[in-house]
Amino acid sequence: MQLPDVLYHYCPSRALPEILQSGVLWLTHQSGLNDLHEAVWAVPFIQDAIQQRKTDITKEFLVAVGRQFESNALSETYVASFSSDGDVLSQWRAYGMDGDGFAIGFRPSAFPAQLRIPITSAVPDHTVGLLKVYYDNEMLKRTITDILDCQLSAEQDANSIINCSFQLRALALSFKNPAFREEDEWRVCYSPIITTDPVKRDLQIIGMLRELRFRTNRYGVLPYFQMPFGSNAREDAIAEIVVGPKNLSSNQLLNMLLLSLGYKNAQVRRSSASYR
Repeated sequence: MQLPDVLYHYCPSRALPEILQSGVLWLTHQSGLNDLHEAVWAVPFIQDAIQQRKTDITKEFLVAVGRQFESNALSETYVASFSSDGDVLSQWRAYGMDGDGFAIGFRPSAFPAQLRIPITSAVPDHTVGLLKVYYDNEMLKRTITDILDCQLSAEQDANSIINCSFQLRALALSFKNPAFREEDEWRVCYSPIITTDPVKRDLQIIGMLRELRFRTNRYGVLPYFQMPFGSNAREDAIAEIVVGPKNLSSNQLLNMLLLSLGYKNAQVRRSSASYR
């Protein structure tokens, strides 16, 4: 899989100086994203495929896989979304204040996330991953079939149950409703272990990011984590800022903003969309 040289985060105009000054992006709980079926679109496809392959021989293994998968699917995920294209009209309308906002072009090397599926793990580095999103239901079905066929044809034990359920969980994070295809999304996902002790009234977080914060949006109160970017080389963290088609910000002033904050290798360009 080829990782794009630049990934774009569309945002309202007020968010641009906040993001640039703080050097962090928000990873928001999946329940606050705009897709009602976020992280669960693939679940019924997976459940149906498991059910269809149950025989007297495979039933015990598949029941165990299904239980482990459903347990994994309940894991909470925090997401920051990006697009491989920094000048798409539908993106401006949906995420860039109807064209008044910006698209921040990040170099993926600026993120503390490798190209992989994150897992809920006691190893902090494993809890954050960068992945591509797919929107093809037929591809999803074929991939589920390949995973199950591979596991059913091999030796089946506790490790294979865990491995199979992990691969299926990866599909739940990687596939979305085809109606969102135009977004061409890449995402950073974070899957920490969060436990609460009802007696001690204590909250414990195991993962790369530890400070849980809260904000509000139209869906209510949402938890999020802050992910730093460009910690090692701020000057190379951002490739460019794309100015929305209805945004009147001056290129000169935007360049001053970038230089004042140390983003020395970032450029400014304007959207080519003739939208008003």
